[in-house]
Parts: sequence; structure tokens; C-alpha cells
Amino acid sequence: MNIYSEDDLAAHLEGCDAVISCLGIGLHPTKIHNPDKIYRRSIETITAAMRRTNVKRLVCMSSWYTEGRYCPTEMIVYHWFC
Repeated sequence: MNIYSEDDLAAHLEGCDAVISCLGIGLHPTKIHNPDKIYRRSIETITAAMRRTNVKRLVCMSSWYTEGRYCPTEMIVYHWFC
């Protein structure tokens, strides 16, 4: 499935009540320097496909500015960057 294709997404959203988007870019060097393009383009396509299929609910979570680190007392500690 192409996340940037409204047609591909609409086919998968037909009959759904909601969309949960948890896209992340990881630390790939070609993507880390311009994550806005990936998030912006994908959410534009997702919302267009949602309108087309009459899906009204969206939960969107991204990894923007978070870094997971192992902590012996907790599973994962997230550090926020400003």
C-alpha cells in the first residue's frame, strides 16, 4: 500500500469507523532531516481518503522529537527535545 495514494488508502478505509495513524520515520539519514514532508504529505492523503469514505475519527501519533532510551527501573523513558 502506498501511504501517499488516496486511492490505495480509500480502498482500505471503506467501512471503517476510525483511522489510527502511527507513522514514524526512524533514524534513516535521508528522512531525519525533513520529517515534516513525510508527516504532512501522509496526513493530507489520509484525511482526503477519510473524507472520501466518510470516516470521521482520526487518532494521529508521531515520533516527532522523541527518543526512547532504556531505563533499568522502567521499560522506556522518553526524552522530549525543544
